[in-house]
Amino acid sequence: MLMKKSRGFRGFAGSVPSLSLDVFSLSSFSCDVTTVSVVTTVSALTIVTTVTVAIVATVVTAVIVVVTTVTAVNAAIVATAVTVVIAVAVTDVTAVTMFCRKPPPLLASKPPHHQHLGLSEVKNHSVWV
Repeated sequence: MLMKKSRGFRGFAGSVPSLSLDVFSLSSFSCDVTTVSVVTTVSALTIVTTVTVAIVATVVTAVIVVVTTVTAVNAAIVATAVTVVIAVAVTDVTAVTMFCRKPPPLLASKPPHHQHLGLSEVKNHSVWV
């Protein structure tokens, strides 16, 4: 858009210029100090706004990525922990059932004449633990 200096109003401090838009005529565009400063200010504000929006978008994206990553890592940790707990529980149950059982009745009761058997008689009998 092109801006041109138009006639200002008179106040007690003197004449204050005002700006009007002129998009139809290139010849009416004049590069005086007021126009240049307004265009520079608008350009600077546009740049600052664009950079600010980009920074905010980057931060928001980074936060989303971090939250998603942390959530995924936490889910993996929880899944691993659950798997380990299940594996330990199965191992414990297996160990308890294998090693903590009552001995079979034959091993629990030894024959009373066991102490008096000779070597040849021991070979003919079952081996007792």
